[in-house]
Amino acid sequence: QDIIEDRKNSFELYGADFMVDSEFTPWLIEINCSPAMGATTKVTERLCSEVLDDCIKVVIDKKECRSASTGKWEVIYKQQNNLDEIIKLADSCKEEKWVIQKYIEHPFLVHQTKFDIRQWFMVPDWNPLTLYFY
Repeated sequence: QDIIEDRKNSFELYGADFMVDSEFTPWLIEINCSPAMGATTKVTERLCSEVLDDCIKVVIDKKECRSASTGKWEVIYKQQNNLDEIIKLADSCKEEKWVIQKYIEHPFLVHQTKFDIRQWFMVPDWNPLTLYFY
């Protein structure tokens, strides 16, 4: 998408998947916009439910009351300057596209199985750009 629209009363939820190798180095596998929130295990059943409940705390409660709890969401970035400056910078890099790929040769195994770790990111405001991490 070339343009980020500042839409009132909306937010973006992203899911980042990581793997850890045998040296405990984390590797980003992918970032999903609109990640699947269906439970596939007992752990994801609990986590997905908590993430969605806490989204409401950020998107609704925090807007109504600045001191409201955000659950387990933590602000990791709050833009101090104008969104137009970021869009201008992004436009200057428009022709540059990268795909970075690395095979994880020695993944960390749990019970002889490799696994990935999901972290969620949320953008409740585009102007000023605000990022939350779960």
